[in-house]
Amino acid sequence: MACGVPNAELENARPGSDGGGAVRLVAAEVSAHVDWEQLERGGGEVRDRQFTETDFDGMRLVVMATGDLETDAAIAAAARSQNIWTNAADQPVDCEFILRAITRAGR
Repeated sequence: MACGVPNAELENARPGSDGGGAVRLVAAEVSAHVDWEQLERGGGEVRDRQFTETDFDGMRLVVMATGDLETDAAIAAAARSQNIWTNAADQPVDCEFILRAITRAGR
């Protein structure tokens, strides 16, 4: 999965917001839980195929969550070579930034 923030300041970037952020989802197998229409209404897009480096075009950050350490590391290295910030799920070595998570039992 790759997502980015083209033409926006990071602190103002939210999909579909006035900050200009957009999400690009790239996946060989897109989950049935992804709401393609909502993503596209917010200015994002879905690329239903294998990742290529052209998916970085216009992006400022990338989040990887393929479940494959080698794939995520390769995507992170390619992104870094283009000065794009990266975050790989459960793989801190491939992260320039961290996304915090909170789990609450019973909700």
